[in-house]
Amino acid sequence: MTNFKNIALVALLLMNIGLIIMLWLQPMPHERMPEKGAAPPPRRAEGFLVKALKLDAEQRATLKNLRDEHFDTTQEIHKGGRATKRAMFDALLANTPDTATALQLAAEYGDQLQKIDEALIQHYLDIREICTPEQQEELRKVFRRAIRRPPPR
Repeated sequence: MTNFKNIALVALLLMNIGLIIMLWLQPMPHERMPEKGAAPPPRRAEGFLVKALKLDAEQRATLKNLRDEHFDTTQEIHKGGRATKRAMFDALLANTPDTATALQLAAEYGDQLQKIDEALIQHYLDIREICTPEQQEELRKVFRRAIRRPPPR
């Protein structure tokens, strides 16, 4: 009986060590991001739209191009927005807060958010353009459901 306990204990110890090594060697989520300049990973929304709208091969290819363009456009705007927001907080966190600069940067950040919404509007219109009338109706329903959905936490 003692021999069995010792063997079981050694087996569990080896399994734990193996698990720790696997977790340690597994890349972190931020390391799984695509290389700079690489195509972004496919998004669930793209697959969902293909299925919901029953897009044909040509429409799928066009949708992928539209999504890639939209992603590139909004990524640049988001990058600028993060820099603007960082500068705004830097102005506030200085020894003597510069509220005038912070307010100006807040307005610039608002302009950048507006550009993101404008890009979304154009993206919707571009997708709508490649759809048949029946697909356009389904696209309208999909967007309505997306608007009503609470934002992710």
